[in-house]
Amino acid sequence: MVADLDSGRRVDWLISQLEILGGAEKMVLNVVPRLRAARWDVKVITLTGGGESSTELKAMGVPVIDLHLELNTKSLKSFKLFSIWAKDRPDLVHTHLFHAGILGRIACKVSGISPVVVHQHGPELNRTWFRSFLDRSTSKWVTRYIASCQAVSRTMQEREGIPASQIEMIYNGIESSQQHQTRKPVGWPGREDLPTVVFAGRLSPEKGLTHLIHALALVEESGCKFQCLILGEGPTRGEISQEIEHSNLIHRIFLLGKKSQVGDWLQNCDIFVLPSVWEGASMALLEAMAAGLPVIATGTGGTPELVENGISGILVPPANPIALASGIIKLLGSIELRERMGAAGCKLVNENFRIENTVDRISALYTELLG
Repeated sequence: MVADLDSGRRVDWLISQLEILGGAEKMVLNVVPRLRAARWDVKVITLTGGGESSTELKAMGVPVIDLHLELNTKSLKSFKLFSIWAKDRPDLVHTHLFHAGILGRIACKVSGISPVVVHQHGPELNRTWFRSFLDRSTSKWVTRYIASCQAVSRTMQEREGIPASQIEMIYNGIESSQQHQTRKPVGWPGREDLPTVVFAGRLSPEKGLTHLIHALALVEESGCKFQCLILGEGPTRGEISQEIEHSNLIHRIFLLGKKSQVGDWLQNCDIFVLPSVWEGASMALLEAMAAGLPVIATGTGGTPELVENGISGILVPPANPIALASGIIKLLGSIELRERMGAAGCKLVNENFRIENTVDRISALYTELLG
């Protein structure tokens, strides 16, 4: 049901892309319809394209414009944004991901649009000096930054020199834990009787999946019986596939691509693993905890803010396959430990990381900035 948007509070969400789902892209799908239900007139604009996500948003009544810009010509074609905003000027612009954040604030400056909110989802520890320079030099055109966790806020302050007073910390939120089907989803690979380790998320370098594969090779050598599902798409899929083959683990690790009903898959797994080299506040991690899965994750970025080490999961150092393997073996060896940690994580998410809290905080920020 689409809300009666008669308040005149026009907000444009500008994001680099929606075609490959990561945390930022999932947030758009989850939060924008709820903001519209709260009577914010939100439109979504993607720089490169939205694919199935654009179709899904449109089906929910969300206006979406896909600019279909080439990665190397975004700055040259920003006039498309000027044209859009000249015809339908928003009261506030909220950007997501680096290219949208930079182009958006420049276009808003030229077009005289304010306030501008820039959402920083992860620490982006692989940022080049030039990207940090661009962020610092244009930060005066940003009314407020949103950081997804305390770790991201600290990185922004230390690396880009953003004042703490200019940063609002708003955690990602997810829907309350829901009942999913208990039977295995169609296409379930391998054996149904084996304990199943799962990763869900964008397949990109910072997710550390090669470290996971090396860790699982050690788990295999230990004699533990298991299988591992990798759910998601991304630029490192080919590299991951080759690493699985080279490690002789094609009978243990299954690269399954994007799944529309991730909750059904998580519900049928036993352990969630997040081997990231750097991380913000992982949506996939919260979804796994809400599904009652114990987690083993690297203690980097915002993850220690979400996982209580030894209570709802096990934290290990990043880029350390030996420590990762040790944690996996520990959880594989105890059903009681898995159930106890899974229950603790589910309780934590339901009490502290609800999607309603995220929407309320963003809505309150909009109200504050618009007066």
